[in-house]
Amino acid sequence: MTQAMEEPPPGARRALALRALEPADLQSILRCWNEAGRALLARPALSAQAREVIHCQRRLCQELDDLIAGQGALAVKLSAAFAGGWPQGIAAVEPLQRSSFIHYLVSAPWNALTARDVPDLRAIRGAGVALIEEAVRWSAARGQEGFVTLEAIDDRCRGVYQHLGFVRSSLWERPGALPAGLYSPAEARTRCWMQLDARRCGRFSALVCGGSRAA
Repeated sequence: MTQAMEEPPPGARRALALRALEPADLQSILRCWNEAGRALLARPALSAQAREVIHCQRRLCQELDDLIAGQGALAVKLSAAFAGGWPQGIAAVEPLQRSSFIHYLVSAPWNALTARDVPDLRAIRGAGVALIEEAVRWSAARGQEGFVTLEAIDDRCRGVYQHLGFVRSSLWERPGALPAGLYSPAEARTRCWMQLDARRCGRFSALVCGGSRAA
């Protein structure tokens, strides 16, 4: 499941540092975000858009916590983007036979604030994009040429990912393209699956064609 994100301003991603996470680290971040989200939702003047995104973020964080606590969590790679000493985004990526599948891509609650909201000094744009870049590098290092897949949970997410170069795909028809047991075959057909072929996307192609590789 993935959450919509906004484009970073020029130079924003240079301030982001990516780190691998252990499950205990993840739980600490989720507690931090839960408290921050609760405080932001208590603001009387919080915009409807920010409120909706924060509620979505809190639900996805709970699902992510449940995923890592489950039996299949060992195959999932956890990464976080940090800036200003704060965790700005988290990705949970699973290596599949045909792609690197992003189970969850979630931004910190303060990054949901809009121009109509009271600013938060912790906020920074671009964490989600930086984590997608890392997934592309990981896919390339595993010999998949930057092929990354995910599920968009709503139309807003789909529009953002289309802008980044993802396209809708019938992944359920391709063995090894979806995590085993995620949905039944009938249910999988109803979901919005998206794929990124980084070789064909100018934003990410340099990470595959002559760019740096990350294991």
